[in-house]
Amino acid sequence: MNSIDANVWLITGASSGFGRLLAERALARGARVAALARTVEPLRELAQRYPDRLKCLSVDVRDDASVNAGVAASFAAFGSIDVLVNNAGRGLFCAVEEASDATLRDIFETNVFGVVRLVRAALPHLRRSKRGRIIQMSSAVGHTTMPMAGLYAATKHAVEALSESLAGELAPTGIKVAIMEPGYFATNFAASMEFSAPMAVYDSVRSAVMSQFTSMVPGDPGEVVQSILALVDGDDPPLRTAVGSDALPWIQHSLEQRLMQIRASLSQAQGLALENA
Repeated sequence: MNSIDANVWLITGASSGFGRLLAERALARGARVAALARTVEPLRELAQRYPDRLKCLSVDVRDDASVNAGVAASFAAFGSIDVLVNNAGRGLFCAVEEASDATLRDIFETNVFGVVRLVRAALPHLRRSKRGRIIQMSSAVGHTTMPMAGLYAATKHAVEALSESLAGELAPTGIKVAIMEPGYFATNFAASMEFSAPMAVYDSVRSAVMSQFTSMVPGDPGEVVQSILALVDGDDPPLRTAVGSDALPWIQHSLEQRLMQIRASLSQAQGLALENA
């Protein structure tokens, strides 16, 4: 699949961050783009530049009817869908105990159920051409986590699992699934991060994690967008792509620690078995 074939993109969360930059890059190289966002006003200037190739649609990924209508309108506007980028998401910084049921449901509705809704709605259109790409925006925390990021990380772990399964399910159709795992980049993600009412018992942990974040140097979001374009252009994209100087070391450390813990538990179980033999 090349950039000429990938002529119609459907991008969620397209009003800012990675989504906005990706829409700009896709349009600049001749693609048509259905830009889905809860609020499309920030896309007005871009729409004026590309009136015939950009369709801006107000869509709430938490709502079935909204998603179905948005995907139907995208297909009606351009006649096909070649690339789906599930980019819409929200962040949450709090201890697991601090999150209300409403907050917990909302982040899963957006980051997990929203992804499934888009996939369900777009797949019939992708299947017609027996090709295409589904790009799932995960995160380095799709493999690991840290204090105060457990609920957000849980949604990205879910995206990793469902995307891996989806890739196998769609393998015979020619539709490729690719998971993007960015580290810390200079988008508006941190500024839009949501917080729950803090509990004093977690103040020291919260402060330590915040200090760690403020010491980090964010990467250039263009690096992530370029990686997405490469995944779309390639004939056989990898299932997972970690992007950012912090992402791969973080993921590697987490997986190595997990494997070490599993091996330790196996050794312990074998030792107990020998004792009881």
